[in-house]
Amino acid sequence: MKLSELNLIEKPRFDRIVVLPLLKASTNLIIDMEEGRLPERGIVVALGPGGTAPETGRTVEVVARVGELVRYGKYAGQDFEVDTPNGPVKAIIMRDCEVLLAQEPGTYELEIHDGDFRKMHLKGHVCEHCPKADLSAERERLLAERQGDDALIEQERAHVAAGPQLVTE
Repeated sequence: MKLSELNLIEKPRFDRIVVLPLLKASTNLIIDMEEGRLPERGIVVALGPGGTAPETGRTVEVVARVGELVRYGKYAGQDFEVDTPNGPVKAIIMRDCEVLLAQEPGTYELEIHDGDFRKMHLKGHVCEHCPKADLSAERERLLAERQGDDALIEQERAHVAAGPQLVTE
């Protein structure tokens, strides 16, 4: 099932949007779960029609678009579950103004493990659901990016291929 096939029966009201959060994933091989101050990421899946702000009486338009990758504060919005064919998926409903950053649809790629939206993250990042083979390839890619040294990668490959060595004196 693709993200575009996710049809919500319930629609948000006023300037609210529905966001599916992404998994905690990192470009590093070690995922730091203590990242308390970093914004969360998610994909916008539904929009409200806009409306009148109760505080000011001004018309409020929804700026977000369906399919945008957004970043929002850790405590933004309200958590709830959306029913899908693969079971309930955690979603967040929030005001459009709670979005901190947005990335246009089509400028990113998602990795969805087993077609399950609960196991979704940005392609190129690593999570606990990624196969082990992908982790070693990702490690080599990161070493090449950071070091720019092919000799280091060959040395690492030779070390892994040789296995543990017994040192005797």
